Amino acid sequence: MVSGDAGFFVEPAVPDLRTFEKVLTDQILSIGPVRDARSTFCIRTVIDRGPLPLNSWPARRV
Repeated sequence: MVSGDAGFFVEPAVPDLRTFEKVLTDQILSIGPVRDARSTFCIRTVIDRGPLPLNSWPARRV
């Protein structure tokens, strides 16, 4: 949770904008209580720290 206007901050790791749109519309905005979403995109990389360790974050289903 974050303070301010947003209730949650989500960072989906997707390969392109088409996939991001699908995740946003099909998964995030389809959640009943979600009323709206704001998106921010990185234009360029300043420091590259390598790939995200996605295998160390097991998916959790509620």
